[in-house]
Amino acid sequence: MNELVSVIVPLYNVEHYIRKCVMSVLDQTYKNFELLLIDDGSTDKSGQYCDEFGALDPRVKVMHKKNGGQSEARNMGLDYADGRFIFFLDSDDWIEPEALAVLMDQMDREDADMICCSYRLTDENGEVLESVVQEAKTYSMEEAVKAYVSGTAIHSVVWGKLYKKELFDSIRFPASRVHEDDFISYQLVYASRKITTVSDVLYNYFQRQNSIMHEAFSAKRLIKIDAARDLYHKILEHGEKEVQHIAYIRYIEALQSMYVCSMKYLDQSQLKSLDPYKDEIYRECKKAYHFLGKEEIPRRELFLISYCPLYYQMYRLIRRLGKKMVKR
Repeated sequence: MNELVSVIVPLYNVEHYIRKCVMSVLDQTYKNFELLLIDDGSTDKSGQYCDEFGALDPRVKVMHKKNGGQSEARNMGLDYADGRFIFFLDSDDWIEPEALAVLMDQMDREDADMICCSYRLTDENGEVLESVVQEAKTYSMEEAVKAYVSGTAIHSVVWGKLYKKELFDSIRFPASRVHEDDFISYQLVYASRKITTVSDVLYNYFQRQNSIMHEAFSAKRLIKIDAARDLYHKILEHGEKEVQHIAYIRYIEALQSMYVCSMKYLDQSQLKSLDPYKDEIYRECKKAYHFLGKEEIPRRELFLISYCPLYYQMYRLIRRLGKKMVKR
């Protein structure tokens, strides 16, 4: 198979990382690709470096846009992609030289709608933090949904996967949201009749300290509640009982963790962002406290949220007093 692959790289202020990312694509053993670099209004030299690559290699297509977030940039890439297959690569990550060749070979053999590779996590010093190796396996849609919801394979990220472009005919990234992968990944799983995972470690995920995913907890992260709720409701419509139960636990975990993190880390002005979720959190956590067993989810936090909400208010008060005393 020698079909065109569209590699989409959204980028913003990554002048120290974009060269390594781009070169990892240009050095692929599989040569029939186009590289779409979507500059999302960078204010450093990232856009300039992209233009330089575009001038050197006709397979590199550069687009500059007003800053609108990663979702907008990815959607623009999808709109301009000419390939039959899509591969997303984050701008501070890189792929192994044989990545596209291995994925395309699997696509040729399995005729799947999505091929997912294994990956490794690295830090600022180039140290490998963890290798996430998936079993080499082909899933039906129903099997894939179960693996996705349980977290055993086909994880909720869009990078490191080769897609048939038609999956995106009616699916786009939600604008102006963090954790946008959580909103779109399960839709892509449901749109696929067959998904294959490979054990080859082909993608390198760079855990940058100042990246979106590693910034301090903020009110923007409460969107994870919406993503978990959407997934659970989707599973209720289509999933079997076992999968519904797993999705329910994930939903309750999101409610619980976002509430606790908000009460611990948000200042008073940001804490107002929690208000639209409070009734849902109190109601659903109280139900879950009586419905879920202690082996399924930590019950202490569920109890405190459901029956002792003053506990977290006292925690905030003591923390504020402690900070004042330290300043003295």
